[in-house]
Amino acid sequence: MTLEASVERPIETILSGPAASTMGVQALTSRQEPNYLIVDIGGTTTDLAAVVEGEVLFERDGAVIAGYRTLVPAVLTRSIGLGGDSELHFTPEGGLVIGPRRAGTPLCLGGERLTPTDAVSALELAQVGSRAKAQAALEAKGRELGLSWRALAEQIIEAFVHQLAQAVESLYRELEGMPLYTVREVLNPPDLRPQAVVGLGAPAPVFIPKLAEALQLPHEVLPHSAGANAIGAAAAAATLSLTVHADTELAKLTIPELGQQEDIPRPLFFDLDKARSLAEERLRELAKERGLGESEEIYVVEEESFQMVRGFRTVGKRFMVRVQLRPQVRRVRG
Repeated sequence: MTLEASVERPIETILSGPAASTMGVQALTSRQEPNYLIVDIGGTTTDLAAVVEGEVLFERDGAVIAGYRTLVPAVLTRSIGLGGDSELHFTPEGGLVIGPRRAGTPLCLGGERLTPTDAVSALELAQVGSRAKAQAALEAKGRELGLSWRALAEQIIEAFVHQLAQAVESLYRELEGMPLYTVREVLNPPDLRPQAVVGLGAPAPVFIPKLAEALQLPHEVLPHSAGANAIGAAAAAATLSLTVHADTELAKLTIPELGQQEDIPRPLFFDLDKARSLAEERLRELAKERGLGESEEIYVVEEESFQMVRGFRTVGKRFMVRVQLRPQVRRVRG
């Protein structure tokens, strides 16, 4: 979106971070598979998103925040409390649970509590902070648990990958349990499962190859992975969407984004094609008004049509059509 649009409708910046990550992937990835998993690993959380048939999946009913549906259009992402700076919880049985809260700055970077980043540093999987401090902390904790510092560090890495793989499986089980709406989807249910893993974020070079191995999938760590989401924000072109709701029983048409309601002329002859054409026409006018040009490709994000029946007879129809300027990302080379 443009800066002006963000000031006018700041609520639409919900989940803009994960959205920027998906844009970064599309700007930088070399994967050719139609289905792949996007994994953005940060210090506090890891964000998961899915690409199916070349398109990033969107939340049908808007972004979900703390279990509440906001109706704000958003990329379908799931965040888990798992990151490089997460807390470590050791169970009496010898198990390990990572997260969901942040422990703070890793010991190797001057912090006070052991984190997955310290295991990465000690094992020299990446050059992060002071390896000596990380190793000393692991040795101290290892003595409590009866483990060598190396065995403890490897246990932390394995637990991280295991929890991440579980979250991925949970995401795809959720997707496969979502209802199908269109006739095309009912007749040809899409294969949602990923064919590759694409990772970004500072810890991605360490954990993405291990996750891909656990999932038995090929993988790619994006170039400039630590700042790939910022690249995505810079490379993304501004887009607009518009929704038309029409009720032929009431002979009323509403466009929420424009705050407009108007009469439907000749409602008996109004159908889904007319609703779609009207939505595309109004979106082109809005795009021109916002300075985004008239030549951008418009596609139908979602559409519905159903009859209204009262007293065993049809009294009208309701239509909903949501159209959008196709989100585009400039490919980044070099």
